[in-house]
Amino acid sequence: MYKTFEGFTHFSIYEGLSPLLQKNIDRQQNLVQSIQSNKATMDNNYIDISNNIGAYNTTVTELSNNNVYNYNDKQDPNTIIGYNAPKDIKTAINNDINELELYQNSIYITGIIACATLLISAIFISKK
Repeated sequence: MYKTFEGFTHFSIYEGLSPLLQKNIDRQQNLVQSIQSNKATMDNNYIDISNNIGAYNTTVTELSNNNVYNYNDKQDPNTIIGYNAPKDIKTAINNDINELELYQNSIYITGIIACATLLISAIFISKK
């Protein structure tokens, strides 16, 4: 019917939508491929993790049974294993002061030894 009129062409809805539909179909196929590849990666990681559970349990029992590590498997995961920090601030400040004095004394002794060595070497060089 439209072909008989001037300037009209036959046009169906499907023909007009076909590029859009094909674009959506391609996008959906790409999504399906991406999901399948992500699922394959997840399956591989699941197998890898399930194989390492035995090693993890062995490590946890070793750490729990040895008093050197101070480890408890029910402790806060943010706590550093084997680190017994003081709970109050005064003890922490005193520990820091003692550590600072120790470092200061060791630097002082190292400086005196270096000065004495330079002085003795200067005396030997001046005698020659």
